[in-house]
Amino acid sequence: MLTVRAVDESWLRIREIPNYEQVAGQILFRKIFELAPAALGMYQFGSEFETGTEDELYQHPVFLGHAKAVVQMLDLAINLLGPDMDPVTVALKDLGARHTVYGVLPPHYEIVGQALLHTLEVALGDGWTDTVKEGWIGVYTFVSTAMMEGAEEYLIENMEEEQAEKSRQEEATRAQAEEAITDAKARAAQAAKKKGVQFDTAHSLAEKNQLLVVKRSRKSLNRILLGNSFHSRSNISTENEIKKKKILNSRIEKRGLVSWLDNALNISRHR
Repeated sequence: MLTVRAVDESWLRIREIPNYEQVAGQILFRKIFELAPAALGMYQFGSEFETGTEDELYQHPVFLGHAKAVVQMLDLAINLLGPDMDPVTVALKDLGARHTVYGVLPPHYEIVGQALLHTLEVALGDGWTDTVKEGWIGVYTFVSTAMMEGAEEYLIENMEEEQAEKSRQEEATRAQAEEAITDAKARAAQAAKKKGVQFDTAHSLAEKNQLLVVKRSRKSLNRILLGNSFHSRSNISTENEIKKKKILNSRIEKRGLVSWLDNALNISRHR
């Protein structure tokens, strides 16, 4: 409790300084850029340093606005110090998450802590005692820890969201692939079915044509075997014609191919 009182009392002395927000903000950021010159590039007003003098940079409206906002945030955190630290913890975690977007890393908090202690020492003068210093170290440790926790939670949440989005995209891609495969299979089956119908139709027509040829060949062969040509001439057979018919039938019977064809035609006809 003594530490919190020392911090409160020292901060009240800071607030008594005319235009304390701008004064404290300038001291704070001058020390930050002295400890880490590369940090200047993280701020919007950093580009002004290349085109003007250092004094012009620290009088730039954008810089003054940012420095003032930082001191106001510190003022708010100090005013919230007390038995219930949950509200200030939530606010600081949110602040840490937002600073992650700006590229703030854990080492930066150490630099800001050193710059803050330097700012208080310069502004308080002989009021910067060991007790006050100890109290401010404790306060800044709390502030920086809460902000870094907020940053870490933000990064983890973002990673989980990115992983979830990646999983959704992979699932959508897999579903599209499966749908494409199913569609391809359906089109292939439809094409195969259509081709099968065409084949069956062609095969049926071929069988019909074959049977027709068989029937015609059978009729022709029957006329040969039965000697229809002799009966068509006359209903009266002479002895000479009968002899000729017997000789012809004898020759036909000796031709094994004709007998085999006759059997084949008979088999085809009874299918």
